[in-house]
Amino acid sequence: MEQKNNKTKTQQVYESLRKDIISGVLLPGARIVIREVALKFGVSEIPVREAIKRLEAEGLVINKPYAGAVVAHPSIEELKEIMVIRGVLEALAARISAPNLTQDDLNHLKELLKQMERYKSLGMPWEYSQADREFHLVMYSKCNNKKLMELIKELWNQSERARGVFNIATLSMEKSYEEHRKMLEALINKRYDLLEKEVNSQKIRVSNEIEEFIHKLDYLKTGS
Repeated sequence: MEQKNNKTKTQQVYESLRKDIISGVLLPGARIVIREVALKFGVSEIPVREAIKRLEAEGLVINKPYAGAVVAHPSIEELKEIMVIRGVLEALAARISAPNLTQDDLNHLKELLKQMERYKSLGMPWEYSQADREFHLVMYSKCNNKKLMELIKELWNQSERARGVFNIATLSMEKSYEEHRKMLEALINKRYDLLEKEVNSQKIRVSNEIEEFIHKLDYLKTGS
């Protein structure tokens, strides 16, 4: 029973820290003090350490000498490489899946787009990103290629470490919403070639925006 409770506590701490990192509450370089987190959740340090290990495995947290657990600073080069690969793979998944999507799938995408518009208007980047992810999952759901989807999801997990530095900008949501609106429009009009282009170009835009934001973050820290 105690082991089960520890797992539940670990999951609770893990999900909360992960959300704070991805939503930008905890920015790159921020320290995660185990004792403070344990006090916040009213748990021992054991589930906190286990949660941090999971975040380390995902690349969201690193352990630094004398500093302990620190939110990872995304490497521009690595993230750009990931986004290039994501663009190619996700455009392929969208192109294969599109002709197989049902009217129910399209209705689901319309509803998700409405949710994204609402979250954008309210300035809710975390909720927006969750609807965004589901939008893509539905759009790729009929590609009937398990390995392709596994690769895409793995790359999603690797690139999520950067969400904290670009999802906090309302401008990003404005651009993202318009891109998703065009994707849905291409799907409805059966313009699958255009859909493929829109998916790929979105990843290029996000990659450039991440690079610009990280450079700005570094400038604010160093002043040069």
